[in-house]
Amino acid sequence: MAIRERFVVVPFRHGRGSNIITGEMRIANSEAHAERIAESIAGYHVGAAAFAVLVDDELGEMMSPRLIVEYGQTIDLISEAIA
Repeated sequence: MAIRERFVVVPFRHGRGSNIITGEMRIANSEAHAERIAESIAGYHVGAAAFAVLVDDELGEMMSPRLIVEYGQTIDLISEAIA
């Protein structure tokens, strides 16, 4: 089992009504790169967040998310993942 740390950025946008929903997840090369992407796309969305996650390459499962940075309005994806 090969588990690696990966970095992802999630943009957030308005859904129906006042709901905030996630956009398409983007992959970053490093923690610093994830921070730069999140800061950049936050200007085009209601918010953005960068996460470090552990990924099991064989199963494709993500686990142990860690928030790196967030901008604007976001959803608490870590609490939702635990629930």
